[in-house]
Amino acid sequence: MLIPEVFSLRNVIVACTSLLAVQNAHAQIRNPDNISYHWRTDTSKHVVDLSEFVAIAPRKTIPIIDYPGFLAKDAALDHYFIHEPVIAVDIDGMARAYPLNILTMHELSNDTLAGVPILPTYCPLCNSSVVFDRRVTMNGMTRVLEFEVSGMLRHSDMVMFDRQTESWWQQLTGEAEVGYYAGEMLDIIPSMILSVKDYFETYPDGLMLDYHTHTEAERRYGSNPYFHYDSIGNTPYVKYMDEQDVDARLPAMERVLDVHSHKHDRIYPL
Repeated sequence: MLIPEVFSLRNVIVACTSLLAVQNAHAQIRNPDNISYHWRTDTSKHVVDLSEFVAIAPRKTIPIIDYPGFLAKDAALDHYFIHEPVIAVDIDGMARAYPLNILTMHELSNDTLAGVPILPTYCPLCNSSVVFDRRVTMNGMTRVLEFEVSGMLRHSDMVMFDRQTESWWQQLTGEAEVGYYAGEMLDIIPSMILSVKDYFETYPDGLMLDYHTHTEAERRYGSNPYFHYDSIGNTPYVKYMDEQDVDARLPAMERVLDVHSHKHDRIYPL
């Protein structure tokens, strides 16, 4: 009869240790609005300080588009403004486009193109669009991950999490910074920002994201809840990061092109 009691005590100790780890992580994450959130992330594994994360909204606040529908050229041109920007992705001659006015409300989409599991992402606060491959290989095992928006920011940039392990990933870089996959990187898939007109001139057989996403966000497409970020003189970022951490060499809201190669970066102001 002693063995079950020993295992029971061990389970209690493990559970209490895990609970303390989660509570300590919550204490370290910045949460100025006391937002309630619960994670099963292994926060003992991290490559950046947990205090760099700021909770701004509960999980599930931003609805995700999973494996959406698409429109062919004629149907898309009937609905979309020809000069509005889209993220364009081309894999093996198959092209898809994701209008920013829709991704502003969703920020990412789990999708598949030409057999490749892709993740188009857009952070409206940083005006940054990156498309990733959702396949991650670690310890010889490859998994196809699905992602959501965490409701947290790091350096004013959207933090994603994968549904499988709830690791936290930086949208700008594709690096897992906290959790099981900490230190792993998502592969970047080349993409472009084009107008609707330029997209269909380049890819006449390409497809455009269907504006019927069957989410409550449909009624808000075309609006911009982040308009304060469009003006160079504004400083809305100070709520989410320390002002002294902002590089003073350019205006904080300046739009730039970032080129990263072989661990080197260069910035070109637009």
